Amino acid sequence: MLAVAFALLPFRLGAVVGQVLALLLFDVVRLRRRVTVENLRNAFPELSPREVVSLARRTYRNFGITLAEFAKLPQLSCEDIRRRVQLVHAEILEAAHQRGRGAIVVSGHFGNWEWVAAGIRAHGYVLKPIAASQRNPLVDRLIDEARSTAGLEVIKAGTASVRQILQTLRNNGFVGILFDQDAGRNGEFVRFFGRPVSTHRGPAMFHLKTGAPLILALPERIAPGRHKVHLERFDFTNLPGTEEERIHYVTQTLTSRLEETIRRQPDHWFWMHRRWKSSHHAPAHWEQACHGA
Repeated sequence: MLAVAFALLPFRLGAVVGQVLALLLFDVVRLRRRVTVENLRNAFPELSPREVVSLARRTYRNFGITLAEFAKLPQLSCEDIRRRVQLVHAEILEAAHQRGRGAIVVSGHFGNWEWVAAGIRAHGYVLKPIAASQRNPLVDRLIDEARSTAGLEVIKAGTASVRQILQTLRNNGFVGILFDQDAGRNGEFVRFFGRPVSTHRGPAMFHLKTGAPLILALPERIAPGRHKVHLERFDFTNLPGTEEERIHYVTQTLTSRLEETIRRQPDHWFWMHRRWKSSHHAPAHWEQACHGA
């Protein structure tokens, strides 16, 4: 019902309602408030307790706008999305398409990450985002339906996803990966806001093994329902060192670039996630490895 209500509202009014509901979650329900405040306190030790709480509130407000925008996605045509999503350095995507090997498009839970995929698809490129299934089947279906209306065919994370990813790249399609959530004890441990963090190895592995271009895509909200997606291409195919060293270097480079962006707009990242929950699994040598990246 909430998604339907957002869909009926104009973007600006929906953004206001989304912010109000998000602040209720923060101040009244206190949903993930402790996790958010703790993450921000550790990431920005120079901030006072009052400044940390203020930043946390702004984070929730931006997430409320993101939810309101996502609920509007099924109503938008490709032309609508093209008007609302500007691709900065769009030539990077076209060059990757002309090369014929597809591309690995990576992003983080920053700004409206769902509109990154929808915007690239609306500009004429086949993009299949990789997504884990939600615990709630109804929520999972609603999210997948919204993505489907934007022309996105989701690759569900699991045993079959590697085959689907490779097939998409062979067909000159783009694969979308959000790489900034905890990857457990078997992830690649890199430095993020000064602490070890377990990070998915997939973007680095697929880039190094297939030679498909690696493109970082990070959104910037200009106004409710209007975004710029900043594109940056990386090429690590000729890196020296062992395979493990190359994977670490690529993963650290992407993570550092995301951190730089978050520091410019810290209220746009998803601080509600327990991003550092696997830090205690980091190998003893992680500090030296990170400083060597």
